[in-house]
Amino acid sequence: MQVQQPFQQQNQDPNDLEHTPDSILKAAWQKINQNSIQLQTYEQQLIKKDKEIEQLKEELKMQQEYSQKVQFEARLKSENRQLFDQLNQTCDELRRKLSNQAYEKDSEINSLRGEIKRLNEIFMGYKARDYQIEKYKLAITNMDENEKRYKDIIRDKDSEIDQLNKRLVKGDDNQYDEFVTRIKVMDQEIQNLQHLIVQKDKQILDSKQKIQELVEFNKIEAVKIEQRLSLQFKQNYDTLLKDKSQQFEKEMKNKTEEMIKLNNKVQFQENRLTLLENHSNKMSEITTNTKEIIDVERRFEKVKLENDELKSLKIHFAEEIQNIRRQDQSRHDQQIDQLKSQISALTSQLQFIQKDVDGFCQEIQAKDQKIQLQQREIQALKQFEAISQKREVEIEGLKATIIVLKKEIEKLYPNHSKTNFEVIQNVTNQQNQYEAQQYNPNILNNSYQRISVRSNSGINGANNNNVLSQSNVINVNNIDNAYSYQPNQPVQFRSTLQPNQYASQTITQQRQTYQY
Repeated sequence: MQVQQPFQQQNQDPNDLEHTPDSILKAAWQKINQNSIQLQTYEQQLIKKDKEIEQLKEELKMQQEYSQKVQFEARLKSENRQLFDQLNQTCDELRRKLSNQAYEKDSEINSLRGEIKRLNEIFMGYKARDYQIEKYKLAITNMDENEKRYKDIIRDKDSEIDQLNKRLVKGDDNQYDEFVTRIKVMDQEIQNLQHLIVQKDKQILDSKQKIQELVEFNKIEAVKIEQRLSLQFKQNYDTLLKDKSQQFEKEMKNKTEEMIKLNNKVQFQENRLTLLENHSNKMSEITTNTKEIIDVERRFEKVKLENDELKSLKIHFAEEIQNIRRQDQSRHDQQIDQLKSQISALTSQLQFIQKDVDGFCQEIQAKDQKIQLQQREIQALKQFEAISQKREVEIEGLKATIIVLKKEIEKLYPNHSKTNFEVIQNVTNQQNQYEAQQYNPNILNNSYQRISVRSNSGINGANNNNVLSQSNVINVNNIDNAYSYQPNQPVQFRSTLQPNQYASQTITQQRQTYQY
């Protein structure tokens, strides 16, 4: 009989497939098949040698060798039990390690959940700040409505001033008192508007400062959160990868060593089985009792079944390790995907908040421009007020000149008929109307037109003709060089805007709306 040599492990590349557990199991199955074939050959040889056993019944060494064989089988059983106990211990240790790893991973997941909860609280704080910004926006819209209402009031007052100017140009002296009272009321309203505009400026400055502080705080917090999240994600990802790779390498090394040890034990057991087969063959040549040989074969089959059970345990153990490895990898991938999705959602929300803040700053700049326009209009109203005061002085002078003219006419023409005096008065009225047409006060867009008055304030007393011959010009001082004035010529205004353009022009500004 040819004794089977034990399986010797070759030192090859660890990346080779022959050193993986599956390849070892395949080799073991091949060896088991070879052993089954050898067993069939052994059975045939036993049948052939049954005839030779009858000739060796008289030998006395049978009992001694039989006793040695029984002792050998008992030792094999004890060793097999020890191997099964070792396998159970290794399985229990691996289960404990895997349970500890699962507990550690659950603790990591809980820590990540706490971090996500904290980030959600920060995001709720941002939402509260957005609610405050919405309040400021509503306050600014209310200010805009008040601004529109003030503009309507100013427009109505401008129309009233136009009507009063027309009445004054026509020479209706009885409505002068009404004009003065209206101008006083208008002055009071202008003061109230100025006070409201000052309050509005303060409110807008306060809101701008608060919004600027919120914007800067949001920017700083966004940068801090982004840096902290990026660092934390990198650290967690690197530590997880390192831990996983180290654990995986350690487990693979331990499992390969255990599989190699198990394979060596199986090979050692197979070698013992081959020795047992050789010993049984020798015993078959020596023994004389066929029943004892059948018992030996049955015991050999039992040992073979135990060996098969051990190999099936090895296969089950390898499958369990692969399943655990797949579950750990899938859980790790899911956790990384969840973290990436949460970080992308937070970055998109921060970008949306930044866009909202930028749009709100643009809206504040537009309101600053509106406020500057209102300030210009207020300056124009102040200039118009100064001009109206000068006009009052000029009107008083005109009244005095009219009284003087009447007295001079009465002195020069005491016996003049009433019809001739009416003719002279009509001539003076036409002259005044012509000169009033030379200055037509019109309200422009952002400033009021300065007013100059030309009137006939004297008469040539030496001339006996009944016609006014000389025109004395009352000139108003130029304010900010708004127009150039030449005597006996119409006023040249430097403004490029057309009259009555303020009433037809509407300023519309399209606001951007932002959704939260």
